[in-house]
Amino acid sequence: MPILKAFSLPPELGVDDVRRVLAKIPGSVFIIDEFDRAAPDTSLALTDLIKALSDFAVDSTVVVVGVADTVDQLISDHASVSRAMVQVLLPRMEVTELDEILINAENSLKVRFSDESRSLIIHISQGLPHYTHLIGLHAVRKAADRRTTGIERQDVFSALKEAVKEAQQTVTEKHSKATRSAHKDALYRHVLLACGIAAATSRDALGYFNPASVAVPLKQILARQVEIATFNNHLAEFCEDKRGSVLERTGQARAYLYRFHDPLLVPFVFMDAVATNLITDGQLTEMLDSAF
Repeated sequence: MPILKAFSLPPELGVDDVRRVLAKIPGSVFIIDEFDRAAPDTSLALTDLIKALSDFAVDSTVVVVGVADTVDQLISDHASVSRAMVQVLLPRMEVTELDEILINAENSLKVRFSDESRSLIIHISQGLPHYTHLIGLHAVRKAADRRTTGIERQDVFSALKEAVKEAQQTVTEKHSKATRSAHKDALYRHVLLACGIAAATSRDALGYFNPASVAVPLKQILARQVEIATFNNHLAEFCEDKRGSVLERTGQARAYLYRFHDPLLVPFVFMDAVATNLITDGQLTEMLDSAF
């Protein structure tokens, strides 16, 4: 490669090789995006590089971008390099901020989201603007197919199908693994749907929900009274590999908080529930709206 020849670098680069190159480019800025997808060995190597850049006072800035709640989840051995790092946390967006995205779209495209469609898009996005843009885009296109500038609830549900297609195989496998059971009366699909509703209506900035918030929609889905003990084991299993680890868990026993590992699984859960008559789209919308 030209850059290897230009700096007389070996084919296999080490931390010192990179440090020496950066020292020759004063004032440089390097942005490493989607670092949360990097292998553990890469995280450890970057930690060593940051240490070296700091120890040798190299005039270079490295911006590490990734999805995580804390920098510890991105960088190995964070404590030893904390003095050389500045953390910039970008929390999940508030409802009003996501709504502003839709308002901007309305003003730019001369369209109008109905209250129901707006609520659905915002709730399903779970504070992540990427999903607001993605679902909103497809919803506008579906409305255009109907030759109208008004985006309705039916357009959002059609948009969800398009959005999930981009990761169809992945989310299908995750959902199947999470809900698979040999018992006809198993509640995995019902509980996962209730979790999706709890996640979509959560007011937590990071998208977490507690078991109590699952009990309310599950009661409506099953049309009978339920207690947390009814589905507590399901929540635990959803965090295990045998169920695809579709949920993440934090906190301590009796005070656990949960959230979906992949937010795109939430709209897929909704679509599966409607498609299999587990719930109607009207009931789903009503449950989502009732939380706000």
